[in-house]
Amino acid sequence: MTLGDILNSIDTFSDDLVIFAFRNGSWNLEAAAALIPLEELENSSSEHADLTYFLEVQIAKDIIDTWRTWRNGKEPSLIERAEAILYYVENDAYLPPAYGT
Repeated sequence: MTLGDILNSIDTFSDDLVIFAFRNGSWNLEAAAALIPLEELENSSSEHADLTYFLEVQIAKDIIDTWRTWRNGKEPSLIERAEAILYYVENDAYLPPAYGT
């Protein structure tokens, strides 16, 4: 599974999951990723040892919902989802509607 796969289907995942992804310099949609239940984080197996905490699914869903709301209900593309979520991860803030324009 890739980070792009997860972000593209984020609405289908349980809120109690945490996204972990492989980070090699910067995040990208092709990065290997995994979903790990919150209650299993402490007991996470070594199969995910090369992955880094990325974001909780519940927060990712909120970021996308806020993106939609701030853009009059428009459905974000995968690239727009990634931009909004990466902006949040890096800035601890929602992506403003006029960002990048």
